[in-house]
Amino acid sequence: MATTCNRACDDSNATSTDVAVDVGAWVPGGGTPLTVTSPTYACVNQDDVMGCPNAVDPSQGTVSATVHGTLQSLAEIVLTGVCYDASGAIVDSGFTTAFWPGGASASMTVAVLGSPSPQTSTCQLYAVAV
Repeated sequence: MATTCNRACDDSNATSTDVAVDVGAWVPGGGTPLTVTSPTYACVNQDDVMGCPNAVDPSQGTVSATVHGTLQSLAEIVLTGVCYDASGAIVDSGFTTAFWPGGASASMTVAVLGSPSPQTSTCQLYAVAV
């Protein structure tokens, strides 16, 4: 990498210098990739559109699932809940950060908010270690 000094770089009044950069190697973090099983949607209130009748406001709910993986205890993860209608359009979503409690799996929940129509046909929960 070459760079140019805007002022004297040393006592000899050099105006530029060359620097060699050695990248080295990536060090993998501890743990395994996170996977998710059995995501479910739950209504926040009785008037929610997704499984609850008579919704007129944006739907409010949660997506819960079991997250599997091995991370260090208290490793930060990002959870994203996404709900789709029958055509595959996203109708509810939300995200949050959480801390891995340790062990090989944990039940995790994220709040979702979206459009009251059309009805949701499926929800997914995505988990990523950061």
